[in-house]
Amino acid sequence: MRTIAACALALLLGVAPGAGAQTRVEASKDGTVAVRATDGTVRVVGWSRGEVSATSAPDDGDGRVRVVRERGATAVRAQGQGRLVVHVPAGSRVVVKTRSGDILVEGVTGALDLESTSGDFRVVGTPRMVSVEGLSGDVDVAGSTETLRVRTVSGNVRVPRARGFVEASSVSGDVQVTGQGLRRATLRSTSGRALFAGSVPRDGSLHLESTSGIVELRVPAGIAADFDLSSLGGGQIESALGPRPTRQERSPGVSTLRFSSGPGGAEITARTVTGIILLKKQ
Repeated sequence: MRTIAACALALLLGVAPGAGAQTRVEASKDGTVAVRATDGTVRVVGWSRGEVSATSAPDDGDGRVRVVRERGATAVRAQGQGRLVVHVPAGSRVVVKTRSGDILVEGVTGALDLESTSGDFRVVGTPRMVSVEGLSGDVDVAGSTETLRVRTVSGNVRVPRARGFVEASSVSGDVQVTGQGLRRATLRSTSGRALFAGSVPRDGSLHLESTSGIVELRVPAGIAADFDLSSLGGGQIESALGPRPTRQERSPGVSTLRFSSGPGGAEITARTVTGIILLKKQ
């Protein structure tokens, strides 16, 4: 009798007790869903229903998930290690914060704000905007978004379908971006590789930099762009396009390569201190 009463009370409060339990609440199709979990994997899936559904499958059998309305948003709170699956209206703005678990989002067309201390990130679909902040996890944005901001310390960043506005940085990891419709992009890695492969429209701009790592540009031979590449502390510039790089007589160790491959083209700049800049034909 006590067990039945406890379960009834938990469901009334929006708390799912025990492994594999599920709870759901009605939600606006373009509202905010905030998910917070301590440990374990968080998977968010966009669907056509006007409700939020949360399913918890704790590995240790001691997890809890709670879904409530807070300040006009739908809040999902999970404790314990395990797997949390949250279905949300596809147009929702989704905020996910976890301490050590991976975050996977798919099928959401609204804005995404994702944060994890040590977990990996993966985004699939066409969200309107994506913001990712992590420490050691890798970031894979396989979907296409108009605005992307990624910041990580030691994780690698991979964006295979970039367009619009992109700002991605990693201290020791690699940043690799591929795309055709960039309007403005900045790619940074302190000691890793900063790589861009693709094309930039005439009204676009692209900036890459790495202090001691490799900066690599792979662009079409016929791209119309103004190139400004420089190595400030003894690094090298190797180019398959334009003239040969020149060394500054008054500034030993400084190498530059500046040229235009067509009038009114995109602005493409690359900087390194002791690393290498590679300009290749795609």
